[in-house]
Amino acid sequence: MVHRLVTNDIQATILNFGSEYVSETINSESFVPHAKIIDMSNNSILAQVDDLDSFQLALASY
Repeated sequence: MVHRLVTNDIQATILNFGSEYVSETINSESFVPHAKIIDMSNNSILAQVDDLDSFQLALASY
């Protein structure tokens, strides 16, 4: 899910409910190229949006 917050920031909720590790390209027209992707649970930088409005993300299994 992709949301625009009242601060005008973009929030994307990305979950893996599967039993296997996944590595996927996440894409949205709402993403801003070169924006940092930050894990809200620990404030670590996970990735950066590329020029195609996407980024690569790996998620462990549920």
